[in-house]
Amino acid sequence: MFETIEEVHGVGKPALEDRGPARRGSPAWLCRAWPVATLLLAANSGLAAVPVRSDAEWQDWADRTLSAAIAEHRASGIAVALVRDGKLLYSKGYGYADLERKVDVDPGQTPFSLGSITKCFTATAIAQLLERGAIRSLDDPANRYLRRIKLPRKNDRDITVRNLITHRGGIDESIHELATLAPVPVPIAAVAIRERLPPIVRTPGENSVYSNIGYGVLGVLIEDVTGLTYGEYLRQNIFVPLDMANSYIRYAPEQPIAQPIEYSRSGEASPIPQQWAYHPFISSSASLVSTADDMAKFALGHLGAESGAFPALMNADTAHLMHDRSIANALTVALTTL
Repeated sequence: MFETIEEVHGVGKPALEDRGPARRGSPAWLCRAWPVATLLLAANSGLAAVPVRSDAEWQDWADRTLSAAIAEHRASGIAVALVRDGKLLYSKGYGYADLERKVDVDPGQTPFSLGSITKCFTATAIAQLLERGAIRSLDDPANRYLRRIKLPRKNDRDITVRNLITHRGGIDESIHELATLAPVPVPIAAVAIRERLPPIVRTPGENSVYSNIGYGVLGVLIEDVTGLTYGEYLRQNIFVPLDMANSYIRYAPEQPIAQPIEYSRSGEASPIPQQWAYHPFISSSASLVSTADDMAKFALGHLGAESGAFPALMNADTAHLMHDRSIANALTVALTTL
C-alpha cells in the first residue's frame, strides 16, 4: 500500500459479511488538505512502479521538497508527518504559523484548518455507528436516523446513508450562509438546517457528485443518533482514543488556527483573513482543526485497525469496509472509425 491521508476511502459495500477480498483503488470520496501532509508508508507494496525507499531517503525527500516550497513562496507554513510500519517516522514544521510574529510551524502544536479532511472523520464516525449497531444498514433511508429534519424523496427514491457517504445523495450544492463571523450555539435547530439545505436535484444513488452538503447532513445524522454534538462525538470516539490532544471542531472564529499567507508576484506577503468559521451545519464537512502529529495518530489508528490492532477505533472488518473501493462513476467512451 502506498497512499496519502487524502486517500482514506469511503464507506461502501452492502454488508460486512459480503465484503470480498480487500481492494485498493480510487476512493469513493476524496479529502484534500493543503497545509498539513500526513504520508503513509507501508512496506511490501504491490505497486511495482513505487520504488522502495529507506527511512532516510523519505526524510531527505520531505525536507528538500517542503523547504523548497517555502523558499519559493508556494506556501507560508507546512507541517509534515511520515508514518511507516506502525510508527511515526518523521515530523517537522516548515515556515511560519504566524509570519508577522515569526512564530515557527510546530508539527505537534500548530493548529491547521483542514477543510475537507473533516469528511474522513465523519466517515469514520458513520463506520463506528454501523459497527456498534446504532445504524443498522448503510442502505437504510437517512430519514430513519434523522430527527430534526427529513429529506424529500426524488423520483420515488429515498436518500440512503450510503448515498450520502459516497456523494450520491443528489443534493444540490450551496454556499448560502455557510460561514459565520460569530459563534453559533450547537446543536443547531431544525430551522437553521432547513434554511441551508438545498433541493434534491438528481436521483439518489445514480451519480457521485462531490457533496459538502451531503456530509453536512451526515453530521446532523450523527448528532441525532448519538445525542452529542458532532465535535463532542469526535472528541469522545476518535480524538481521545487516538490521543489526538490538539484536534477539535472549530465552531467559533476566536478558536485559534495557523495564519495563512498569500504572496504577490513581487513576493509581498499578505495575511488571509481568518476571522470567520464554518457554520455548524457544515462542520462535519470542513471544520476540523488538527496538527501534523495528531493526523499521524489518525493514520496509525486506521492502519492498525486494518489488522485488528486498534479496536478502540473500529474492528478489522469495519476498517476493511471503510477502506475498500466501493463506488465510482463510470465513463463510457465511444470510438468511431471514419
